[in-house]
Amino acid sequence: MATLNTEVSSYADVAKRTDPDGTLADILEILNQANPVVGDMLVRECNDGTGHKTTVRTGIPQATWRLLNYGVPRVKSTTAAVRDATGMLEVYGEVDKALADLSGNASAYRLSEAKPIMEGMSQQMA
Repeated sequence: MATLNTEVSSYADVAKRTDPDGTLADILEILNQANPVVGDMLVRECNDGTGHKTTVRTGIPQATWRLLNYGVPRVKSTTAAVRDATGMLEVYGEVDKALADLSGNASAYRLSEAKPIMEGMSQQMA
């Protein structure tokens, strides 16, 4: 029984992306999203191997209104240690060289595969 190929490019994919004149067709990227949050993300090296330790303030002391001849209690702030887990979002896209060459413009064909892969990562992060 035949199975559908969903992981790598095939002859059918090249045919769908080829215009009648034999050039690669322009692809309308209607699934793309605007994810401005991705541009605001910070990248920082971990300070604890595979995680990042920080200290956050969890409590601010309150002042006391003082009367004459009365003292005020001692106060202090409180903090907590936080360890953020980290990860790497990865994907591996592969196009067979011979298949890319069949498209007539191997570089453009590979780019047409790379763009949606990067878009998918952007959507997954946002």
